[in-house]
Amino acid sequence: MSDISKYTVGGRAPIEKFARLCEEMKNAKFIVAEEKIRELLITVATSAALKEIVSNAAKGFDMNAAFAASRIKAGKRYSILPPVRRKDIIAYAMHLLYAFDIGTPLQDFLEEYYFSANGINFSFTLFVSSIVAPLGRAVLAEAEEMTIEEPAEEPIEQPEEPTEEPVEEPVEEPVEPEEPKKEESEETDEEDDEYDELDALEALYAELDEEDEEEDEDLDEEEDDEDEEEPDEPEDEDDEPMFAAKTEASSGLNLTEEQKTALIKRLGDIFNAAGKSGRATNAELNGIYRAAAELTDRITEQNLSGISESADKFAAVVRGSGAAAILIPDLDEFYNALSSCGIKASEG
Repeated sequence: MSDISKYTVGGRAPIEKFARLCEEMKNAKFIVAEEKIRELLITVATSAALKEIVSNAAKGFDMNAAFAASRIKAGKRYSILPPVRRKDIIAYAMHLLYAFDIGTPLQDFLEEYYFSANGINFSFTLFVSSIVAPLGRAVLAEAEEMTIEEPAEEPIEQPEEPTEEPVEEPVEEPVEPEEPKKEESEETDEEDDEYDELDALEALYAELDEEDEEEDEDLDEEEDDEDEEEPDEPEDEDDEPMFAAKTEASSGLNLTEEQKTALIKRLGDIFNAAGKSGRATNAELNGIYRAAAELTDRITEQNLSGISESADKFAAVVRGSGAAAILIPDLDEFYNALSSCGIKASEG
């Protein structure tokens, strides 16, 4: 396999291109889905910074466990609730795109997890909105915390001024006819140095596969150690909320970590209840998820006006869903929890 380093480029330009492609995919039709996915993967494979971001996110990430946890029962079908943590959504989304590129049928996936009576194009838009667009935003956020060197500009060489030399008059000599030489087929070095996108993409896939193999080896070693040592106490599943929050600067409130965790966990409970009820459509579940994710960010930022506004949006989405009758008691409890933290919202 060729050395991938000769295909990669530096700087932030590929990162901005990648984020733009993720957003633009929301307007694409399903018929060009494979082409758009391949374009995203090639952009990652040929960017040093993007490769670093994806590689860091994939370390220790268990895709099988993450995918199993993301499948939510919605009536007779399943829907997908992707991870919210920044590095998790990067690793999760990249594994999915990689799988679609090497042969997993995208249409079957969309019909199973993003089914819509409005057709396959609408299903593809739902998929992009819930997984691909958040991937682009997460990559941009990770890049902001990195030091990325821009490629140095090569100096332009000035042509040397020709020096005048005395010109000797040519002496005519008899020219003997030469025997014709056979033309040989020459292979130029240009083919070796040509920008080979497929080799770069193959190298990226190999790195992702190596991450998975290393992770499997680590899991096997941990299982062997557990047989010899006493089992640790089981972790409390409630310690980590479904809508995990990112760290942001405070802007008005002074919520404790326990209060933030409790509020975010209630959002996850409401979403789970909507999925288990079987009364909310996939589109309604997707709307509840996006509203809960936005509200999670506002709670983490401790932005009082932002929390109130996002909470009212969340309540409107919940009340407009087919599972509203079941979710209203949980929604009221969430508003009571907001009130106990000193946060007032109009719905409350």
